[in-house]
Amino acid sequence: MARRTGVGYTSLQRHLDSQSHYSTLSTSLLSSQAQSLQAQLQTFTTALASFSTTHRARILSSPTFRSEFTRLCAELGLDPLGGGKKKLWDRLGLGEWYVALGVQVVDVCLDLRDATGGLVSVEVVLQGVRKLRNGGKNDRTEQVTVGDLEKAIQVLEPLGCGYKVVSSNGVENHSDAGAKSSASATSNASIKLVQCRPQALDTDSFVVVQLATEKGYLTVEDLVRFKMGEGWGAERCERALSKGVESGLCWVDDGGEEAAEKRYYVAGLWAF
Repeated sequence: MARRTGVGYTSLQRHLDSQSHYSTLSTSLLSSQAQSLQAQLQTFTTALASFSTTHRARILSSPTFRSEFTRLCAELGLDPLGGGKKKLWDRLGLGEWYVALGVQVVDVCLDLRDATGGLVSVEVVLQGVRKLRNGGKNDRTEQVTVGDLEKAIQVLEPLGCGYKVVSSNGVENHSDAGAKSSASATSNASIKLVQCRPQALDTDSFVVVQLATEKGYLTVEDLVRFKMGEGWGAERCERALSKGVESGLCWVDDGGEEAAEKRYYVAGLWAF
């Protein structure tokens, strides 16, 4: 029987050549698509920059418009708060706008830091900033939002001054102890607080803040019950609350002789 020499090798070589051809074609198509997408992205970025210049006044004055513009920047992978004079935010003038807003945030927080221990409700800070921008008046709504404050605080982060936004559980409205609650969320919601102190809250202090958000205050018994499963005894709970009082984070109300136990209020959760 005659031998069919070379048939297997030829078939294999043809198969390999075909694979190589398809691989080259696939690479070429992917490269072409990537170049096309890059060109489209550059077109969108240029159009966005032109749009920002044309509508600069509206972006600066309208929080809704500003929020949508920020969202578009994020979807295009642009960092509006990035450094450098060539950044879009700087060309628009919003970089300086947020820096100025950050300075006002610092002014408000410095006025409240001693009274609150360096933890202030974002809503309280927002009210203070609006009052500053309105020339001390409360009867006109300034076009600044919580989102604007968060971006302004983000601008402050490289300065290393300890300013940042932290979240906790929500606080219901109260009218107790001559104070008015600064949050309108339910006890299961989340509120935002501005931390305006160089030292971050330690674990024990943050637990105190978290538990206090349920009703605006807490007692030693509340804290013992809350952390019972983690081995916190009365001594550690008392120490955590005492440390909060010493740092200014908490205010204590002994309630007089008839009170069953002391109440510890986290001052930053309240607006006076």
